[in-house]
Amino acid sequence: MNKKSSDTNSALLDSTGELPALLPADAPPPTSLQPLGLPQRRLNAHFYKNAIEPRQLINAFLRHSSPEICTLELSSSRIPGYTAQGELLGYMLASACKFWPGLKRVYKSQFLRKRTLFVGTTATEYLVSPAIENIPALILELKLQMQKRNTDLLVLKDIPEESPLLPREENTQAQKLMQFCEQSGEFSLISGKSLAYFPIDFSNIEEYLAALEPARATDLQNKFKSKENVDVIQLFTGDRFFYDPTVLQELYQLYSNSYEQAQSQSAYTSVAALFTGPKQTPNYFHDLLLDESNCGVVFLYRVQNQLIGFNLSFAHRQNLICKYSGFANPLASKFNLAEVSLLTNLDHACRNDFKFYIEGTLDYEAKSSIGARFTNTRHAVFIANPLLRGLIKSMSKQQASIQPSVAEVQ
Repeated sequence: MNKKSSDTNSALLDSTGELPALLPADAPPPTSLQPLGLPQRRLNAHFYKNAIEPRQLINAFLRHSSPEICTLELSSSRIPGYTAQGELLGYMLASACKFWPGLKRVYKSQFLRKRTLFVGTTATEYLVSPAIENIPALILELKLQMQKRNTDLLVLKDIPEESPLLPREENTQAQKLMQFCEQSGEFSLISGKSLAYFPIDFSNIEEYLAALEPARATDLQNKFKSKENVDVIQLFTGDRFFYDPTVLQELYQLYSNSYEQAQSQSAYTSVAALFTGPKQTPNYFHDLLLDESNCGVVFLYRVQNQLIGFNLSFAHRQNLICKYSGFANPLASKFNLAEVSLLTNLDHACRNDFKFYIEGTLDYEAKSSIGARFTNTRHAVFIANPLLRGLIKSMSKQQASIQPSVAEVQ
């Protein structure tokens, strides 16, 4: 997707034909909000496998990091990671010991709150890594990193399982990594998230709707009519509009609202937070909006000049991936913004000849009913304590792996 000037390409303007609150053309952007140079400790994400997002997201993740976020310096590569403390070990014990339901009541025990090193990021859907030539050596180095950071668990986070969103060679590498972890006898594999995606195998929205079940298509079509009362504004990241601090603050607040609502819907909120990570920082979020090189597109949704929602999506590898959204309820619900934004993004993906539109991991049943497909991930977990590691292995021996539901973990 080629970006054009915001003067000519700020599509779908409001009813006045003007872009609300756009800064004057001759107004210099605030110095404090100018995009920064790339961080010194960034990863060269162009060479990282399994990345379905632009490398700028990984750079921003490391740039605006807390002490818990780190770059794992290995002998032949660097991999992003982070540390966290939580109830993952207790949850694994409870999941493995399904014949003793009472154990679920103690999974939050302070004794079982262990410091964990996660290999991966909270800014990418999959575990990003360089080409791996020697898996045993990689695992050994990661265990050493685990000891160096004084952690009790090591998690290789979100290893893709035969993802249609990745090329064959990257799926092969991920499969070999997962097989090694499983066959080593030292790792437990737990189910990760199911990532929703829509194949763009239609020419327009009408054709997409025609392929759905009639009742679902009618429902979507009726809700999409709310768009007649919503001003939809399309901008690209780096547009001067985002240099307004008030705009950045408003968008971040909408994102925060949606993040907290999603977290509250998880069955095991504390465990889910370990994998999704903390809420992204304002600086991270602002960096993405101000960076014109990350191929991002932003849809703003306004009603009577009031912002009620937005989507921030990125073009990468012939796909469009929606990474961040924010809605102002109850107005967003009143105007069916979830459905309006979905069809707006699908229409954008269709018009720009993308292969897939990728959208999040929540509302599985609802998304399945409107044509979404799903691709899964798994987490490989190594427990430093050999007694606990052996206990979980013996308790889950009758299962191929520990299989908590996606909703429980994510």
